[in-house]
This record gives sequence, C-alpha cells and structure tokens, in this order.
Amino acid sequence: MKRLLTLLALALATVTSFGATLNPIQLLNPAGSTAGQAIVSTGPSTAPAWSPVTATALAAQAANTVVANVTAASASPTAVALPSCSTANSALKYTTSTGFSCGTTYALTSGTLAQFAATTSAQLLGVISDETGTGSLVFGTSPSITTANISTPAIAGGTVSGTSITNSPISGAAGSFTTLGATGALSGAGFTNYFASPPAIGGTAANTGAFTTLSASGLISPSSTVGIKGTATNDSAQAGSIGEYISSAVGAAGITSGTPSNVTSISLTAGDWDVGGSVRFTPAAGATPSSIAAGINTTSATLGGAGTTTQFVGTMAAAQVQIINTPTFRISLSTTTTVYLVQNSGFSGGTETADGIIRARRIR
Repeated sequence: MKRLLTLLALALATVTSFGATLNPIQLLNPAGSTAGQAIVSTGPSTAPAWSPVTATALAAQAANTVVANVTAASASPTAVALPSCSTANSALKYTTSTGFSCGTTYALTSGTLAQFAATTSAQLLGVISDETGTGSLVFGTSPSITTANISTPAIAGGTVSGTSITNSPISGAAGSFTTLGATGALSGAGFTNYFASPPAIGGTAANTGAFTTLSASGLISPSSTVGIKGTATNDSAQAGSIGEYISSAVGAAGITSGTPSNVTSISLTAGDWDVGGSVRFTPAAGATPSSIAAGINTTSATLGGAGTTTQFVGTMAAAQVQIINTPTFRISLSTTTTVYLVQNSGFSGGTETADGIIRARRIR
C-alpha cells in the first residue's frame, strides 16, 4: 500500500511539471496586430506572435516555379512551372488565363536586321511611324517608293532618291528627285513665285539652255559673227523649217510650137519661198527653133511677166539642144499653192521635146 501511494505521488508530480509549461493557454490579443498578419511560430523556445507571412515562411517549391493563379477566375495560388527560355532572341511570355511560355522570335537591339525577315509591313508600320530620330530609313540601293509599299510617307528632310515617289506629302524640307511626276496640282509659295517670275535663261550674262520647242514673241538676236548654226552634214531641213527644199524634175515630153505648157510643178505650203527652174529644149532632126521661153507661175500653162520668165528669140541651129534658166524670185503664200514650170517654143520643120526641173527653198 505504501508503495502504491508512492507511485501515485510521482505520477502527479510529473503531470504538474508538464502543465507548468503549457497551461494556462495563451491567447494573442488582436489589438497588437495589423491587417494581413497571422499568428506565426517564432521557434520552439518562444511563444507565437503576430507577423506578416514572408516568402521564406512558405513551403519549399520545385526549381523554376512561381506561386501564382493562371486561371480565368479567382482561385488559390499554386506552384506554376516556368519554361526554359535561355536561347538568343527569346523572352518569357505570359498568356492571359493560360500561363507562361517562351517566345523565341523577338527583335533585340543587339541583333541584326535578319530578325525582321518574316516581319510584315503592317508590323513595321507601328515601329517606323513613331520614330523621330535624325537617321535615314533605307530599303535598298535604288528602291521604288510608291503607294504600294508606303501609304502616305512624310519626307522630313535630306535627299530623297529613287525611281519615283507618289502620294508623298513633303512638308518644309529639301528634297531632290531624278524624275518628279504629279497627277494633281503642284502648289505652294515656291511653285507660285517661280512660275509667276521664272528666271531668265542667260539674263544679263549668256548661258546655255536646251529646249524641245522654242517660241519667242520678240526678236531673236544671235551674235553677228556667230549667227544661227547651219547643218554640218548632207541632211534636209524638216517641213515647215527655214531651209526646207522642194523640187521636181521630169523627162522629155513633146511640145507644140507656139503653145505654152507645163513642164512640171510642185506644191508649196504657206510661207516665204525662193523659186527657180531650168528647161531643156531638144529639137528632132530637121526641126529649127526660132524662140524659146521658160518661166515660173502659179497659173497653169501660162508665162508670167518680167522677172518671172526668161525668153530668147533668134535664129538657132537645126536639131541643136538649147537650155534656158528661169529667174529665181520670191513667192509669198498664205495657203498651200501649186507652182508651175512653164515653157513655150516656136519651131518649124519637125518636132521638139522639153524637160526640166523646178526647185524651191523656204526662206522664212
């Protein structure tokens, strides 16, 4: 009995000793905390306390993971694995409600332009349109810049070259073009002032200018010693130009004694002409000419007056060829006109033929 009482006393002492460390139960007063804090253990030798939950207090996570909610709705965070994304031109990408992935085709400032090989013009537009630097955007050695690849580019300065530039507003900048074409009006103070008072070619000092067509309402005064250059080869002036030459030559044809007839003719356009000709008379055996005449006239088969006709009257040898030239004189025309080479010969004792040439040179 005495031994039993001793064992009970020892057990009670043990319970009493244990209760000294755990009782009474300690409750923490919320007044000592701030929003978001929790009761956190401070270790086996000290009592718990109000404290923020730090990252180091969380459970250990697998390598290359984040604690996140990547779903489309509110949910408790979970460990989300991060993909491997360590290659050149790659970057970590997050897709809403899906999670993380690795993009491998991003443009980097340290890369080359080869990274833009698959970039569309629409994608480049957003990059180029907001650039305000002082550099130049170059697409090629001799690019053709049109509305097909640039909608409304603004040329802000420097020299613009290439095959063509259309639909391109140029505001307050200098530009040079190999060929400039416009389907609308060219406007602006520069164009207005230039066309209102274009600079004189030469002015007070002689200069060189080339023209497709030159028109003058005043006097053209070349140097008296140089003049207007003539042709340097055996070509002909074009129709309507000074120096235009027209002629007609025909073979022998029978004529009637004492009756004027046309040897040949030419058609002259309006202008100022010098016209002349020559007639050869060939009498047959036994024919003796007594007169020959040749002239230029705008009336068919009619010899004109003095200054237009050359005539010879006298005894001529039988069957002897005679050649006579007409005067060369001015014919001024207001409309296209036929001009005739006319002959008349008196002869007896046989037959006679006549052939000749008429020629004209435009003087002005």
